[in-house]
This record gives sequence, structure tokens and C-alpha cells, in this order.
Amino acid sequence: MNFLRLAHRLETLAIEVTPWLRQQSGAPEGVETKPDGSQVTACDKEMERRFRLACKEGLGVPFAFLGEESEEIRQTPLSEITDFDYVAICDPIDGTANFIAGNGLYGCLLGIYRRTSEGVYQPSFGAVLLPESGHLYITEGDDVLDLN
Repeated sequence: MNFLRLAHRLETLAIEVTPWLRQQSGAPEGVETKPDGSQVTACDKEMERRFRLACKEGLGVPFAFLGEESEEIRQTPLSEITDFDYVAICDPIDGTANFIAGNGLYGCLLGIYRRTSEGVYQPSFGAVLLPESGHLYITEGDDVLDLN
């Protein structure tokens, strides 16, 4: 698997969403409280949708997508997830309380895990977008690329 296409798609996504996230930070639209007491914003949901689309466009292989805000994660049996060789795990805005507060301490996270021949999922690719600092970190194996 070559993750170059996904990295390019995430770089494009970062360019598109960074100004919007900076503008929303401190006064985001659609703040709701989840049953567990944590908060979610319309930005969380939109970022998750965009990460899912970036994976669909960039990975080029079938994959399961688990997002913190997805209704699907609560309804998808584990047996269906393990049918895939690749699993994308997304926290669309890690630090939602900080995002709402506007203090800049939040990020957008994506990890891609690949099932090994032993049936164990291991991290293969990651992306961390830090909109306030303008950094996008891409990892594949031990290699880290800082796109700012």
C-alpha cells in the first residue's frame, strides 16, 4: 500500500479547513452535549465527514472507518470491522472543549491500521492537523513529515 495519495488528499484537506477551523474556534456552531457529558460541535461532525471522504478518495482499498462522532461506530459489529484489512480511526477534533474555549489547544487526528498476517492491526499511517499553528504531520512507519 502506498499512502502517498492519501497524504496528498489530507494536505489538500488541511489547506481547505484550516481557515474555517481557526474562524470557528472560540465560537463554533452547533455545540451539543453527548450522553456521556462531553461536547460535540458541528465542526466535529463536518471534520469527521471530510476525513471519511479523504480516506475513501485516498486509500483506494476497502476499509472500515471508526470515527468518534459516527453513529456507525455504535452500530457496527466488531465482526464487520475485522472483515477489513485496513481500519481508519478518526478523532475529528481532539480537544473539543479547548476548541469551544478558543484557546488553540486542539487537533484533528487520523490513524490507519493494517491487519498483519497474524490478524493483528498495527499502525501504518497517521495524520495530525494542528490548525492554530498551521502544521500537518504525516507519519508512515517511523518517518514523519511536517507540512506547514
